[in-house]
Amino acid sequence: MKYLSLLLVSLGILIVACNDPINIGSDILDQENSEVSLDLLPIEAITTSEDKVISFTENVSNSLYMVGNLDDSTYGRTEATVYFSVNLIGDFVNELKDASLVDSVVLVLEYDTLGRYGADNIVHDLELLQLSEPFSNFDMTTDTLFSDSELETEATPFWSGQALINQTDSIFIGDYLQDTTGFRVSAELRIALEKEKWTDLFADQPGTIDEDLFSQIVPGFALRSSTNNSIFGVDIGANATISSSSRIIFHYRNNEGERNVYATPLGLTRHNQILHDDSGSALETDRQEMDQERLYIQPQGGAEIEIDLAALLDQEPFILNSAQIELTVVDPIDEDFRIPNLLNVTFRGESGDEFSIIDFTNITRFGGSPEEVTEDGETLTRYTMDITGHVNLILDGNVEDTKIRVIPTPRAFVPTRTRVFGPNSAESPLIVKIIKTNP
Repeated sequence: MKYLSLLLVSLGILIVACNDPINIGSDILDQENSEVSLDLLPIEAITTSEDKVISFTENVSNSLYMVGNLDDSTYGRTEATVYFSVNLIGDFVNELKDASLVDSVVLVLEYDTLGRYGADNIVHDLELLQLSEPFSNFDMTTDTLFSDSELETEATPFWSGQALINQTDSIFIGDYLQDTTGFRVSAELRIALEKEKWTDLFADQPGTIDEDLFSQIVPGFALRSSTNNSIFGVDIGANATISSSSRIIFHYRNNEGERNVYATPLGLTRHNQILHDDSGSALETDRQEMDQERLYIQPQGGAEIEIDLAALLDQEPFILNSAQIELTVVDPIDEDFRIPNLLNVTFRGESGDEFSIIDFTNITRFGGSPEEVTEDGETLTRYTMDITGHVNLILDGNVEDTKIRVIPTPRAFVPTRTRVFGPNSAESPLIVKIIKTNP
C-alpha cells in the first residue's frame, strides 16, 4: 500500500478553507428561518487488516527496531525479528585474523525504550543467526523491505543464549584499554560472542579486506527471541559510523602486545519483520464477523478501523458547521501495553492511493490524541478527531469514496495497540457528530 502523508495539492486549499467550524454561507442564509442542530450520523464501522508497512528503504531514517513476542487471547500472536548489516568503517585490522591476538568479541545493542512493549526486566531466550545472503546485495535505491518480509538465515545459530533485558538501568563494564576497574554506561544489551568464529571468518583472506569483501564475509545477522509477552526496542542504524552506539567490538592486541579496540557499526541496512497471527483470538472473531461492538487498532501491519460515511449522502441539503469522530477506549490503561499516542484518518483517492485528511498546518485542530473524560462518574479514555474538511469534500462530490480509515500514527516502528467501542456498543459507542445548519 502506498501511504502518502500529505493531502493532494489540488484538494489542500479546499480542506483548509473548510476546516473551521463556522456557519458556512451564513451571509446568504435567512438567519430567522435557519436552524443549527447536532446530529449523530448513522455509520457502519468494522475492523480491517493492514497487510504490511514499509520497514526499510533508502529514504527511511527510522532507527527503532524490535525483538520479541506477544501472545494473548485478545489480539493473538505478534513476532518481531530484527535484521541488520555489519558495516566496515575505515581500514580493516589484520590482527583480527589471528585468534591468539583477539581477546574478546562483544555485540552491543543500544536500547530504545520506545520499543518496549509488555514486561521488562525479564530474561529473554535469544538467537543470533547469520544471513544467507549479504545485505549489500540489496539495492536500496530501488528495493523496499516490508514488515512481512523474511530474510533467509543459516540454520545453525551463530550464537544462542539468555540475556536479562532491562532497558532503563545503567550497567558496569570493564575498561579494556586502561585495565582499570571500569565505568558505567547507559542501558544496553551486551552479548559475548565466540572469538574463534570471527577469526575463522577472516583467517583465509590473505590480502586486504575492503568494504565489499567484508560484506560478503559478514553478510549480516538476525536477532530473535522465543520469550513471550515481552518486546524490547534497539537503536540500530541512526548513526552507522565508527561512533555508532550499536556495534560489534573487538578487543585485541597488536604484535607488540598493546591493547586496542576495533568497532564495526551496525545497521547501515536494517529490517524489522513483524508478523501478526490473530488465529483463535477475539480480534479474529470480531473481524471475521464484522462485529460493530468492539473495534481494534494495531500498528506494524496489524488491525485498523474502517468507517463508512455513506449516510451523509442520504441527508437533506444542509450547511456543515463541523464533523467529529469520537472513539472511546475499551480496556483500562496499562503502562506496559501502551495505546497509540495519536490516531490519523485516511481515505483513498480515485487512483487507489491513500491520503491523510489531516491539515498539518493546523494539526491541533484535528485532535487525535487520547484524553481523559468523565461520564456518569466514570473516567474514560477517548480520541476525538475533526473531519470537517473531509466531510465537506464528500458532500461537494470532490471525494467519491465515503469510507475512511482510522490508523495509528506512526503506522510503523512503534508498538502500540488498543480496542475501542464500536457504533453498536451499548456503553460508549463510536459516534460521528455533525453540527449543521438546516436552510
